[in-house]
Amino acid sequence: MTEDDQSYIELKIFSNNIRRELVRVIGESGSISFSSIKEELDLTDGRLYFHLKKIDPYIEKDNQNFYRLNEEGKRISFLLFHEKEALFTDKAEQEEDKTIGFVDRVAPSGIFYYFLGTKTRSMIELNIVLLVICWLFGLTEAYGLLSNSFRLESFFGGGAIVNTLLSIAHWYIYIGIIALILVILKTKFDFFELSIGVLIGTIPYLLYLIPVGIMFLVGTEIPEWGQILIRILYVLCKVWSTILIAQAITITSKRKWHESFIIASILMFLDYVYLFIQL
Repeated sequence: MTEDDQSYIELKIFSNNIRRELVRVIGESGSISFSSIKEELDLTDGRLYFHLKKIDPYIEKDNQNFYRLNEEGKRISFLLFHEKEALFTDKAEQEEDKTIGFVDRVAPSGIFYYFLGTKTRSMIELNIVLLVICWLFGLTEAYGLLSNSFRLESFFGGGAIVNTLLSIAHWYIYIGIIALILVILKTKFDFFELSIGVLIGTIPYLLYLIPVGIMFLVGTEIPEWGQILIRILYVLCKVWSTILIAQAITITSKRKWHESFIIASILMFLDYVYLFIQL
């Protein structure tokens, strides 16, 4: 890449006022958290994350997951605020990402930054959620709606513990497959952060399991139309979980969102293949 090409790319990136402000805020702070930047610039999670990705070559994270300028960022900061005419004109670039609003509503990046801010504690909490969800799947005959082979006779009988452990292993196999795909794609990522992000994808299933679990525990007879609604709710939770996993891949590996969604969708497809085999 020639010097002129590099200058043109930087001109496009930093002709946007928000990105110039990001460099200023991060540079002046030395090291600053995602939430602090968001408050300082009054941006939504999705909008801030979108612009942080645009200036990714100029920033890095410290041990606390705070943002700071790298050497390239410091160079750009000098050009921006000491030699502005060398980098950009007054005409701001108008950019819109149509997926930002939708993704930010369904999978707010702030959730991921919250969990990634306390990695050890979050890993413990999310594994507890995973354990509860996997146990409830067996307890409420969630899979039994599709296959009789998963029905349980009691809380701990009928293979409940074994099925719970298998379900937990199921999720960690997901994480392993994602990591393998990222390695094949020669993508840098932190496996611990990726694990936390993917496990956040278990949370939507609580919305499915709580009502189904209550009906199971009180022995409610579910009519045919009710079973249809339950299956629809299950599919919606699975799609939501897929979007969360895609967002996790994007945040932890910096892959483009549509690429992350394809990876997460492959896992959803494999999950349905797994269920089909069980049938």
